[in-house]
Amino acid sequence: MVVTTSPPSKLESIRAGLRASPWPDLPLAERGTHLGIPIGREVSLEDVWEGPLTKALQKIKNNFSLIRALPFSSRILFINVFIVSLFSYHGLFFILPTELWKKIKNAISKVVIPFNGGAFTYDSLVCAKKIFSLKLPLKDVWAFNISLLAVRSPLFKNPTQNYFSLPTIRTNYNMHIVDHRDAAAVDFWRSRHLPDGRLVPLSAPSSTEVYKILVDDVYLDDSADQVSKKISNYLQVYQPGLPATPPLDLLTTLTKNLSLVSQAPQALLVLHMSLVNNALATSRRMRHQNHQGLDQVAPCFFCGTGQDSLPHIFSQCGIINEARKIFFSELGLTFESGPEEKKRSEGEPTKKRSAKKELLFPPFLLPSFLPLLSMLLLLLLLPPELLHL
Repeated sequence: MVVTTSPPSKLESIRAGLRASPWPDLPLAERGTHLGIPIGREVSLEDVWEGPLTKALQKIKNNFSLIRALPFSSRILFINVFIVSLFSYHGLFFILPTELWKKIKNAISKVVIPFNGGAFTYDSLVCAKKIFSLKLPLKDVWAFNISLLAVRSPLFKNPTQNYFSLPTIRTNYNMHIVDHRDAAAVDFWRSRHLPDGRLVPLSAPSSTEVYKILVDDVYLDDSADQVSKKISNYLQVYQPGLPATPPLDLLTTLTKNLSLVSQAPQALLVLHMSLVNNALATSRRMRHQNHQGLDQVAPCFFCGTGQDSLPHIFSQCGIINEARKIFFSELGLTFESGPEEKKRSEGEPTKKRSAKKELLFPPFLLPSFLPLLSMLLLLLLLPPELLHL
């Protein structure tokens, strides 16, 4: 088969030339496929990416129930191995259009993230290793695509150039592979240059390193800002007596302490990620999915006196508070629950201080009464100096 890039007006003369050639039976086509890539005069980027995108969406649809039944970390593993990998071959040649990336991003979010993709943001999953110390963060198709292209461009391999002298390349209707690779390299250097335009070279120039840098540059700040504000807003509403702390400082402390115990079982780290994002399936959190009013929220399954909600479970439930005190007592530590306990102790005679350390941190960050292994996760949010007791 012969694929031509000539305009339609010249097709007949090309056919006549083929009939007079040593291969008169060769068919003439306006488009075809070469090594799995559609080629032809009218082929667009959407045509190129139609194959892997359709396969990915169909695989998610066919395995939706299976993926949802997996543990959270296994869902991410499934997507990284069986879905994102479908884009690896085409990603060597062309940039994935934004609209197509949004389609696969939304499909991945709905199958991986609880509450039909609403429990936490896609960005926070891509940055889950940096923020929550998960061993396996979600791999982003766009950053993966750009990393594969950029390292194959001469503009990437020559960091002595000046950023402001790099070309501006349009790729929307451009089917030249070299242009897509160069455009990816320019996109990468966008955040890797000094004010005077000098490029900042990588110590280990590889697609893996490029991917990590792209994730940090594009996703990390927005994700950290969103998570830190969620924590800060929660504290302002449910713990108004606590000292005011900048949102990012709260997140920095949480991230630092989680990194110290990054070898903990993944389920425990996912628990904290879900807790911070209000993604635990309490009755109050599920009322939107169950179309219930506030007055229909089920009572606490421990004490039966308050709502089955995060504020009650992690701050007000008497049974859980007592379990927490027992836990810290076994560790040789004392714990103050917060303003309410201080009020109850006012007027009591001052007692001699014991050698035990006193701990103060937001009760909402503490998990409920779980087996001892899960209770050890309480230590993730202690001041770092106490982690070595």
